Amino acid sequence: MTLDTSVIIAGLMSSSGGSAKIIQACDSELSCAVSDSTEGEIARNVDKLGGVLLTNFKALLSTRTIGFVKPSPASVDKFTSFTDPDDAHLLAACEEWDADYLVSLNRKHLLDNEKAHTATKARVVSPGDLILLLGL
Repeated sequence: MTLDTSVIIAGLMSSSGGSAKIIQACDSELSCAVSDSTEGEIARNVDKLGGVLLTNFKALLSTRTIGFVKPSPASVDKFTSFTDPDDAHLLAACEEWDADYLVSLNRKHLLDNEKAHTATKARVVSPGDLILLLGL
C-alpha cells in the first residue's frame, strides 16, 4: 500500500489514531511505501507542525519498515488531468509500487474523487476504512 503524507503526519502526531495504527502495521503485517515527494511535503509543513515531525519521518524511513517510491515524471503526468497536481505523485507511486491500497485523509482530491478510484488497481481508502477492511 502507499501512504499519503496526511496519514504519515497524523500517525506521527498522534500515537493513538487510525493513521498511527496503519504505520504500526507496516512494521509487521503490511507492505507500505511513500512517494519521494512525501518528505518535501512534510518539510514544507514543519513550521506549522513542529520540527520533530521531519526527524520522526526520517527515523521511520530509516527502519526500512516503509518503502520509498520515486515515480517518473511521465508516470505522475498521467494523473494530473483529474486530481490536484500535488497529489498525482501518490497515484503514480501506487502504480509503480503495485499497491493494493492508497491510504489517505484527503477527501477533496482522493477519497471523494471517483477518477482517482479507478485510475490504478489501488483502492483509495481512509485509515479507518482500511482498518475495517483488513481487520487490523
